[in-house]
Amino acid sequence: MKLWSFYFSIAAVIISILGLIHTIIYNLRYAKREIKNRQILLVLDLLEEINQSKINVFCGTVDKGGGEASGRSMDLNLWDISVLNDESFDKDFEDEQVLFRTGTNSLFNIEKYLNNPLLPKSIYDELTKYHERTFTINKSSMEQGKYVVLETGSFIESQFNRKADQKGVFNESYAVAFTSWLSFKKVSKRLKKAIKEYINSIKIGLANLRSDFDIQ
Repeated sequence: MKLWSFYFSIAAVIISILGLIHTIIYNLRYAKREIKNRQILLVLDLLEEINQSKINVFCGTVDKGGGEASGRSMDLNLWDISVLNDESFDKDFEDEQVLFRTGTNSLFNIEKYLNNPLLPKSIYDELTKYHERTFTINKSSMEQGKYVVLETGSFIESQFNRKADQKGVFNESYAVAFTSWLSFKKVSKRLKKAIKEYINSIKIGLANLRSDFDIQ
């Protein structure tokens, strides 16, 4: 009798262990699915942010003697910028550094995505090229030369040493994307590619996105 009781005790322990293992495996699978779902939502949120964030791009020239710049201004987003070609209005400005107009220092709240550990590494590596915590106040007046100036309406306090509110002051970023207009276009194209590859990898398929979220 004692022997059978011993066997039953062993069996109960084994069943309990198997039940615990099953619960652990289930919870791990659930956690993995939940993390994946949250990552997908984060990337889709970033995609929506990029589509909604308009960037006023001014490409202009100041003649000898300084003063007001004459040129062309367009409202674009990063996807529009990524497909500008050799025939585009901005071709002659590709070597020029990109500046921010007064009160602007960011395309949008990029830190919200960079600080999230779920952001896929391939997307993080490109997005971080638009971000630099240190800015300098630059060019209180426009001298002779060519200029590319951005205005977005986005100002992130943590990215600035001080806020410039003087009229005509332009802000300079040390981020890789803003070293030149050509660099800005190349980084935008690589970010677009990284997001496109991620969406394809999770089997959503670009065909299932709305046409106005065009990252083809």
